Amino acid sequence: MKQSQFSRGVVAALVITLISIVATGCFKKSQNDKPRKGVVAPNPDKPCSGMVDPEALKKWVSVSVETTPAKLNQPATTRIVWKPASGFKWNKEYPVNIELVQSSGLKIGKRNFTRTDMQASEKSATLRVPFTPAKKGSIAVEACARISVCNDNVCKIIPEQLVSWTVTVN
Repeated sequence: MKQSQFSRGVVAALVITLISIVATGCFKKSQNDKPRKGVVAPNPDKPCSGMVDPEALKKWVSVSVETTPAKLNQPATTRIVWKPASGFKWNKEYPVNIELVQSSGLKIGKRNFTRTDMQASEKSATLRVPFTPAKKGSIAVEACARISVCNDNVCKIIPEQLVSWTVTVN
């Protein structure tokens, strides 16, 4: 009986110690922690500000944007294609999220896209973004993509990839 009470007392003491460690912040970020190479510190006021450095991204995936000159008030489409780097494949299971964060001058019905909006295989993934230009000239467009690619050993999650392009409207 005394052994059982002793065991319960030890367990209770361990639980209390663990709670106090968590409560006092022993798991807080150390002042010596440095940002990871190739990652920009996030800015909550600017979407996609914590993006992965474009040069660092090249070892995992490349992205290309295909757009043609558009006509004012006429429907058009931009095509974005992601291709995994050599040795990687597109992660078709990852819950992709692509958000248009800048598109002033374009009427866009849908601003958020998921993997169900894409055509994907292991070799590439394609997203078509329909829009209607509301003004003439060059219009800057930006999207923030959350994607993933894998090889036989690891899946690389890319939390914020900035994709930028310009639409020319005649």
